[in-house]
Amino acid sequence: MDRYQPPTGRTDVTKPSPGKATLRRHLDLVRDLDDAPPRTLRDVSDSGDWQGRSIDRLARFAGGLEARETLDADPLPMYEPFDRSGIDDADLPVVERVLEVLHDYRSELFVALSKVSRTYMAPWLGGEYITVVHRLIARAAQSGTVYWHREPRRTAAAFVWIALGGNWAMGRGHAIHAQDIWHWYQVGDCRAFARRLCVAAQLGSINAPDPEDSMWCAPQVVLGDARLLHSVFRKYLVDRRDDVARLIVDTDQRQSLQRPVRSIGDGQFELRARSVLPLWSLRGPSTNGRAVVLVALGDGNDDYEVIGFSVADARQIDALIHEALDAPALVTS
Repeated sequence: MDRYQPPTGRTDVTKPSPGKATLRRHLDLVRDLDDAPPRTLRDVSDSGDWQGRSIDRLARFAGGLEARETLDADPLPMYEPFDRSGIDDADLPVVERVLEVLHDYRSELFVALSKVSRTYMAPWLGGEYITVVHRLIARAAQSGTVYWHREPRRTAAAFVWIALGGNWAMGRGHAIHAQDIWHWYQVGDCRAFARRLCVAAQLGSINAPDPEDSMWCAPQVVLGDARLLHSVFRKYLVDRRDDVARLIVDTDQRQSLQRPVRSIGDGQFELRARSVLPLWSLRGPSTNGRAVVLVALGDGNDDYEVIGFSVADARQIDALIHEALDAPALVTS
């Protein structure tokens, strides 16, 4: 590696030099890059590249970039009681009936298991998941029950589908499938109704998976609220957020190391160059009839590259080389 100290004092020449002007622009650019603060997730999100698109897709599930940056994986309260505040008294009977079948209904398919173990319970009726279901029902009920199905079991099943679908806890690769919900509540497929209910009650949006989602995740619902996300799903989002943050740092460091001019502090710069040998040169016409100068550079064997210059540029190359040869030695190894 060679280190370059910008010329000062007597080493500055008074006559104009296009080479020095260009070098100064490159050094100024390097200083600006080094003085710039590290890129953040928001900076990369605004870039529009594949990293930015990945950040945006995952941020939707947490409720935006700001929410995703502060997201944690702390568990939600277990078995949180249902909160009836803010629900119109006229809607409470409908809500109570849905809660009743949500917890108590058992289809014939599970009679045998219920007899063997009275503690048998569907996964969505315990721990953090029942807290999520309760919060979804309470949030929907505060805007009224006009969109709810007249059959409470279908409404209960729909809320369960929204809760599991919004937490990437259902479908291919998971222990729970939508059919399990329909069997448990002994109803037909409620997905269409659940999607309508989700949007109408403003619980979230239906996810339209992007082709790139396969490398991350593709939940059926975007709840966009950390208070409705199970800690397992939030941990996934946190891990992916941290992975992307590390990738941004690694990318910036790699690009910095690959720059031919790099600041090393104290006004010094490190120049990276590949050692080559001048092999031959010639002057001749190009395909459009203009004169060009061709120069072959390589390692002296069969590995070489031919570079073409216009005559004017070739003369400038000659001037730059003579300028460097005549200048005081400012480059140290």
